[in-house]
Amino acid sequence: MRRSKLLIILVAICLTAGISQAQFFIGVQGGLGFSSFEDQDEGASAIPLGITAGTDLLPIIDVGAEANFLLSPYKFNDVDPLTSNTTEIEFNQSFYGAYVRWYVIPLPAVSPYVKGGVAYYTGKWKSGDGDIDLKGSVGFNIGAGVDLLFGLYGEFVYHIVSHELDAENLPADLAGSKGYNSFQVTVGYAFDLL
Repeated sequence: MRRSKLLIILVAICLTAGISQAQFFIGVQGGLGFSSFEDQDEGASAIPLGITAGTDLLPIIDVGAEANFLLSPYKFNDVDPLTSNTTEIEFNQSFYGAYVRWYVIPLPAVSPYVKGGVAYYTGKWKSGDGDIDLKGSVGFNIGAGVDLLFGLYGEFVYHIVSHELDAENLPADLAGSKGYNSFQVTVGYAFDLL
């Protein structure tokens, strides 16, 4: 019992010392997103824009929060197999989440990292019949990136999330939870606050 208390106190002291020495940062990012939706015949692209803020928890670990939305939605055509009618679908998705970055090889000029996070995803589905909101859901993201000089960075992140359309009396092909996974390739700029 005494050893565990001592260990807890030592960990708390190390974390407190680390946080007092920490660098806080804020950044903006943008890039290109690609859909990987369940039951989608063709891929679609979108333009994501986001903000991020965080701190160095340890010299090789950052923790932070981020928000991301699409400047242009994913657009794709849905063909009705019975009538061969084509409907343009627009899918817009935003997320608000937290992440951890681990710098694999922290170097002064180029520092590669891996990233994982959890986020709350929301969005809207638009078709010729009108707009349908998506039920918000929790999803995950994993990725890798590289920090460069002067606060520039680039990353590739894969988002894993399932949504249900928030409407009643949906056709069978739209009812239920479906995977709306996507990946984004972004570049950004972050600057230290302290």
